[in-house]
Amino acid sequence: MTGLKSKVSTPVQLQQAVKGAVSADVRLLAESQRNVVWVEIDPTVHYGALSAEASGVIANAATTALNQRLPLVLSMASSGADILGGIDALFGWGQAARRVAMCSGIIPIFTIVTGPAVSGPALLIGLSDFVIMTKDSYAFVSGPTMVAEFTGITMTNDELGGTDAHSRQSGVASLVVDDVASALIALEQTTQAIALLQRLAQSFLTLQLAVTTCAKSFGQSPTMKTCSKCARVGQPMSSLHSSPSVVNQLE
Repeated sequence: MTGLKSKVSTPVQLQQAVKGAVSADVRLLAESQRNVVWVEIDPTVHYGALSAEASGVIANAATTALNQRLPLVLSMASSGADILGGIDALFGWGQAARRVAMCSGIIPIFTIVTGPAVSGPALLIGLSDFVIMTKDSYAFVSGPTMVAEFTGITMTNDELGGTDAHSRQSGVASLVVDDVASALIALEQTTQAIALLQRLAQSFLTLQLAVTTCAKSFGQSPTMKTCSKCARVGQPMSSLHSSPSVVNQLE
């Protein structure tokens, strides 16, 4: 799988001919020019219910993303673990959730919610770094029927877990957009922003190291007007290596 570190021209399927609602591939985001591992939960296949095999696709995709250090994107509309699959489906879901949790804090996790995200899939949203919800989507672990049975309070899907609840109250939703097309645009813009921040952070660390080195060198000889490394390139101490060309010469 080492080839995944180079830009892919067409999506590369991670697993073939797996029955169920989930597919996964490595694809190139056009605007940011960044490879991502993309997981799609299709609501047209048994309402996006997750069989053991389908959850296995999620687990494998998360593992690939972690090993290759690629962002993980989950595009979902799902009714949760497939009740027809019994214990196997629940176990498969647990394995998928565990693998996604292992990615947390190491690679960026994005979730696009395009419809219902019920039961287990709703928990994945909490593991994500960025959550983009379309305006007609909703997410909750236990639905309005369960709430009514335990509390006597009647609620709609939107009141319980709609975009207003998650953008204004729970804080789970990073962005709320009109439709799937808008969600894809938002994803591209977010990945571009992250890439820019990573470059700025790296530049800052490089400059900080150069300044620290210069200060130490200057401190060794108070009479020096330039540090020993600055002197090699003819730069005064006061410049603090602020010029990228100077920094490059000091590396």
